[in-house]
Amino acid sequence: MKHKGFLLLISCCCLFVSNTFAQPVITWQKSIGGSGLDFGKGLCVAGDSLSYYLIGYTNSANGDMSTNLGGTDIFLSKINLNGTVLWTRTYGTTAADYAHSVIPSHDQGVIICGFTRDSVTQGTHGGFDVLLIKADSSGNQQWMKFYGGSGNDGDHFAEIIQTQDLGIVCITGSASSDGDLDTNYGSTDYWLFKTDSAGNLLWEKSFGGSDDEDGHNLLPMPDGGYIINGHTASNDVDVSGHHNPGSGIHDGWILRVGPSGNILWQKCIGGTGFELVNQMVMDDSGRIVMIGYTASTDGDIAGNHGMNDVWIVKMDTVSGSLLYSEVYGGMGDDYGLYLLKQAGGSLKFGGYSNSSTGDVTGNHGNFDYWVCSPDQTGGVIWGNCYGGSSNDRIGGIRQSTENGIICYGFSNSSDWDVLGNHGLYDCWVFQIDCQKPSASFTCNPNPVCAGDTVDFSSLTTGALTWQWYINGVNYSNDFNAPALIAVSGTDTVTLLTSFESCSDTAVQVVTVYSSPVVNLGPDTSICASCSIMLDAGNPGAEYWWSTGDNTQHITVSGADTVWVVVTVHGCSGHDTIFVAEDTVTGIGIEAAYSIDIAPNPNSGIFRINTNGTENYLVEVWSADGRFLLAVGPYLGNASVDMTEAGPGFYVVIIKNSEKVVAKKKLLIY
Repeated sequence: MKHKGFLLLISCCCLFVSNTFAQPVITWQKSIGGSGLDFGKGLCVAGDSLSYYLIGYTNSANGDMSTNLGGTDIFLSKINLNGTVLWTRTYGTTAADYAHSVIPSHDQGVIICGFTRDSVTQGTHGGFDVLLIKADSSGNQQWMKFYGGSGNDGDHFAEIIQTQDLGIVCITGSASSDGDLDTNYGSTDYWLFKTDSAGNLLWEKSFGGSDDEDGHNLLPMPDGGYIINGHTASNDVDVSGHHNPGSGIHDGWILRVGPSGNILWQKCIGGTGFELVNQMVMDDSGRIVMIGYTASTDGDIAGNHGMNDVWIVKMDTVSGSLLYSEVYGGMGDDYGLYLLKQAGGSLKFGGYSNSSTGDVTGNHGNFDYWVCSPDQTGGVIWGNCYGGSSNDRIGGIRQSTENGIICYGFSNSSDWDVLGNHGLYDCWVFQIDCQKPSASFTCNPNPVCAGDTVDFSSLTTGALTWQWYINGVNYSNDFNAPALIAVSGTDTVTLLTSFESCSDTAVQVVTVYSSPVVNLGPDTSICASCSIMLDAGNPGAEYWWSTGDNTQHITVSGADTVWVVVTVHGCSGHDTIFVAEDTVTGIGIEAAYSIDIAPNPNSGIFRINTNGTENYLVEVWSADGRFLLAVGPYLGNASVDMTEAGPGFYVVIIKNSEKVVAKKKLLIY
């Protein structure tokens, strides 16, 4: 028996797919405010995941702002997932109060961070103070606390996080050296402090040099410390490596502090122009990614488009080494302040721009919100300007509950994208939806034979990634993905396509048939006047014999090499058999009777079939004439076991009491 093997070669070619991605469009937008100045500064998802808390500051007393406590107030609006305002509350003192940021609290309420000019209310320290407000899920104020000294504290930037012990950690800037602060190194320093869940100050620490610093953002680290960032004009005390020392121009300044507040490392980044870094995230590789803006064309900066550009950098957390620096923008001013990491690790940045060249398209006039999706190599996947013909400046971006992006800030436009302005500046908030790809593919052939290749060809549009699965197991991430199908049955083939945080899936079921098993038996020998019937099995199949027959059974007479191809459901199996004639029989036979050995070839056990009536002996000799075995006597048919002899060619001699009756060739495999 000889089975022919087929070697299947799959040729894979690289396919480069060019996609043009549409700009995300606004699905809803809302202008919130009154006839005065209303600025959006922070947003978080409510505890019920069915609404958002939006904060800012206002001096209006009409429209959406029914109450004004004096000067500028902090407002908190609860909006549903379509931007409809459910309610608005105002907080503050009789002086000017401003919001910076908001986070959800553990009890489904919110914690608001801002600052106040108040120096009359009990607990204030003079100048500007940092302000924390705790409100419940209905917006009812539960407490309000002030932090700082007699200088200006928290009046530029401030960010808060809530820790696992329900405390609150804040990074900001401070010019004080009294009140809640022990130290000031000169001008304004980074100021890091922590409170308990009720807002009581637990500890505080200042960082900086003799010139100006301002703290913007912080990331908690696994060791209990923090990475904090902002900008500095110093080059002494805690600060070293400034790119333009003594100029008063700022570098981005990043430092990592341990749990006790000790500096583990610090790094000035930038060039000889002005730099500022703001929001940070941790990428999937454990590196810091941060956004800011720069006016430099030297140092760590290359490729400036003109004036200020959005600036994205990556750093390691162990030593602060700068790993990546890229700028985005046009010929105008482009300011990057906000960074969003989405599912799958993709990044979006938010800023504002008055450019209409370079990376910036679609400007409506003056400054617009600019939202952009950068790739990993410094390119832009998509970017778009949102706003009107007047001044529109972003205050932040956040992930929506539906894979979209919520953008908020302020606008005094009333055209193009901006609707419903109440007068002067309104808080303007809108959602842009995730761009969902359309997944589709063909599979050819289907049905398929086990062991064959199916070509899966993607017809998907609007995707950045493609993941192919067979029965839940990922086997390719290419655009097209031929696959070798090995097992019969049904295979479920799934194509999962993604564009950033949006995905679409296509599924097809492939029917897989097994090739029929064909076994004509071992190669054999027959006597010169004999015939043999061959059976290809698989009743009901299609048959193609080398003899020209097309039936399941055929009869072969004489020596021949016979093959057959059997086809079921379009899948084929085959086998070949050698049939030989045995001409070494009846040596010295006086009485005419037949002797046959079957099967032959065999695995070492065979039968001697005879119609003789005499006793006989069986001798087995090797092909080179060595005597190996003698058994018997036998009368009639007998079974012989030669498995110990092993595979090979042998001669079987049949003797009666007088002479050799027959010689037979024997093949053991």
